[in-house]
Amino acid sequence: MRVTPLLVCLVALPLFGCSPNLGPQTYAYLSGEHDLYAHCVDQIRDMARLVPPVLQSSFDKNIREREAQRQRGYLRAVNAYYTLSIQLARQRQTIIADAQNKIGALDARGVEPDAVQLVQEYQRFLGDRANLFAEYEALIRDEQKQFQIKQQPRLALDAVKGIEAGLADGNYTVAIVAFANAALKDQSADIDRQTQIRAHVDRFQELGTTAERDLADARTLRSQLMAHYENRYPNQQWEALIRPSAQEK
Repeated sequence: MRVTPLLVCLVALPLFGCSPNLGPQTYAYLSGEHDLYAHCVDQIRDMARLVPPVLQSSFDKNIREREAQRQRGYLRAVNAYYTLSIQLARQRQTIIADAQNKIGALDARGVEPDAVQLVQEYQRFLGDRANLFAEYEALIRDEQKQFQIKQQPRLALDAVKGIEAGLADGNYTVAIVAFANAALKDQSADIDRQTQIRAHVDRFQELGTTAERDLADARTLRSQLMAHYENRYPNQQWEALIRPSAQEK
């Protein structure tokens, strides 16, 4: 009778607990997460970017009607700019939710438990990103509401563009600084407005700090696990699952 490694493991399993080879299932599971996550990040970055409207000046002082038309057109463009900002924020939240659902539906049977933990870490980070876009949406809704009342943008439109770009590119600190610098320069703000601004600034800072921390934790765990799996399951291409930093946020 020929003794094979499988037979040895089956005989010894009750006594010594031979561990099964979870390498292929774990690799397939992490590969699925890798592709879905990368697609989500690419979609967020590749969406249309904001282009602030500009009020063109005219030196013809005698054509008041044209000046009034130009002003009305500019105000409509600003309102549309806010509307587009809100739409982009909501679309990015939808993209993230879709990725989370698909990643959550991956088959985790026969997968290393710490690989499942790693995926959960990235799921948490995607939730952080969604929260940042939700806060950005809330901010722009406040700005649009006040603009429709006063017919005057409170935040510089270039600053709104900077916040949106920072969030889309994963540069949360840049986004937060852009918002804080623009918002806190509003010297005409009344007490309620100042309170509202401070609440948004604090919330952005809190969410940005959480996102950076969760991403750092996930990166550390990924690096550790890929090194561990390369030693334990050398037949899989684990290095292909190591994402560059720029592709993770």
